[in-house]
Amino acid sequence: MSPLQRKQLANQTPRLKLSLAEITARESGISIPYKSILQPPGWSENPEGRRIYTGLSSIARQFVTTNYDEWLDVTLPQMGGPSAGAANGGISIPPRERLYLPEHMDFARFRQSNCVVHLHGSVTDTRNMVLTTSDYIRLYASDRDRVGGRGENPVLSFLTLLFELRNVLFIGYGLEELEILEYVILKSRTRGDQPKEMKHFILQGFYSVEAELCKALSKYYSDWGIALIPFSLDDADWAQLTEVVDQIASEVPTAQEPALAMRADMQRLLHG
Repeated sequence: MSPLQRKQLANQTPRLKLSLAEITARESGISIPYKSILQPPGWSENPEGRRIYTGLSSIARQFVTTNYDEWLDVTLPQMGGPSAGAANGGISIPPRERLYLPEHMDFARFRQSNCVVHLHGSVTDTRNMVLTTSDYIRLYASDRDRVGGRGENPVLSFLTLLFELRNVLFIGYGLEELEILEYVILKSRTRGDQPKEMKHFILQGFYSVEAELCKALSKYYSDWGIALIPFSLDDADWAQLTEVVDQIASEVPTAQEPALAMRADMQRLLHG
């Protein structure tokens, strides 16, 4: 690829980049090694990765992710404990129930005590990963628009129940991904209807020069019952997210129905 081509692709969305990569790979008759790219040798021993995912494991027992990798598939011990090589076939670390195909996404199954839903598939089954724009369209098609127009979309049905019955904390989601999730949250409610309470929360980093953007997004999310929990990127950039997750993990105990569901707890974490 030429420098000009790389520059042209640099500002495109990840979904478009993956779509173009898949088209190019098919035309060239090659297969992209997604698993080795996303999980290079020693991936599970990365100190920052271990730290943030250990923190997340302390916050909740059920997860929904758009990531393909296996970081959430196991409950990792702290660094210095047993090796995390179990994720690559080493010693036994308690695994989570992994749900990654649409037919797996049943809310009753999700309610198990240790479970992770990979909305866009898993590197353990690269053939079924959701990568291209057409893949996304098929995955999130409405019941009416599904092929043949028959039956409900299990992914949308799962997400609808998730947002109706659980309080959700969004961590690390980009606005592009939130467009899909907002659709599910909002489809049963008319814009302008004020929710009675902040039912969901989004953790998002900002630089101090983005103060006005932070205020605007806070109002935007609140229209849909989502409380914005901002944190500063000025000192440590996105590495600050690890510190924030550590703080939440230390203050919010894990429970079968996590204490994250309580708005008062989240507001206390936000304001100190």
